[in-house]
Order: sequence, then structure tokens, then C-alpha cells
Amino acid sequence: MSVFKRQAVVALGSNSGDRLANLTEGLTRLAEDGGIRFVAVSGVYETEAQGKATGQKFYNAAALVETALDPVELIALLVRIERMFGRDEDRRREDGGRRLDLDLIYLGDLLYDLDGIVVPHPRRRWRNFVLAPASEIAPRFVDPEDGLTVAELWEILKRTGAREPERVAEIRQFR
Repeated sequence: MSVFKRQAVVALGSNSGDRLANLTEGLTRLAEDGGIRFVAVSGVYETEAQGKATGQKFYNAAALVETALDPVELIALLVRIERMFGRDEDRRREDGGRRLDLDLIYLGDLLYDLDGIVVPHPRRRWRNFVLAPASEIAPRFVDPEDGLTVAELWEILKRTGAREPERVAEIRQFR
């Protein structure tokens, strides 16, 4: 019997340093955890920086994984990996630069909101840099809040005028 109980979608982003290397190394660190098994990794998309980020454009990707970790354990793992890339230092940067940003978007059909951890990610529906790569690898993944698939959410966002990001690379060792 498999220890992997749920599929999760993890979004990755980087807009500082060697963006492709940062994403690749972040995925490598995630793969080293015994509680994670990769199902698919999207291509890499280049997107405009948003919010306070004024630096170079972001490289974004998404990973579909299987895990038995609960949301607190999975978020803790993602934060540990971000810290390896200077997460705390990056948060103090004026330009919003991030060497590596990891966000838990979905964890199966779980709805979770406790102690600052919210799953599904509360801003997922409005982010082209999340929905474009996620729809590539998990188009039929059903959003547990509204019952729409990731592909449907991406189509809705595009109809509101969201720009389709440019696919610029692949991370081959995870394909």
C-alpha cells in the first residue's frame, strides 16, 4: 500500500539570480524529501513581476506531487526549502526580489484555514503565473471550493484579460 495519500499542486517562482537554476534546485530539494513523489512538472513560464516586486521578470512553474504530509507539514517543508534560498533575507528586499518562492496551491480536496495556513491558496484564481503552469500538468484537478477544474479557472481568468505567460524553458530532469 502506498504512503502517498493525496495529490498536491505546488507553485514555484524566482526573479533573482539564475532563475532557472533556482527553480531546478528547489524541485531537487523537494524531491529529496521522503514524503513527496513527483507526478508531473510544468514547463517554465516568464511573467511580469507583481505587487512590490520591481526586479526582473519571474520564472514560474508548477509541480503536481503525491504526499501523505498534512498541510502544516507540507508548508513547513516548503518554508525550509525557501530559507535555504534566503527567504528571510528576500522578504526584506525593497525590490521584492525572490530567489525562490514556493506556494502550496492545492492539497487534494482539502479545505483548510487555521493558524495562517490556508488551502487552497486564497489568491490562486487571479494569478496567471499559477494557473498557466498548473493547467499544463493538472488540467482536470478540481478546485475543492467551487468544483471547477484548474483548466476552467485558467480559461475564466484569460477571459478577464489576463495575459498568457510565455513558456521559456523546461526542467528536463523532472519531466
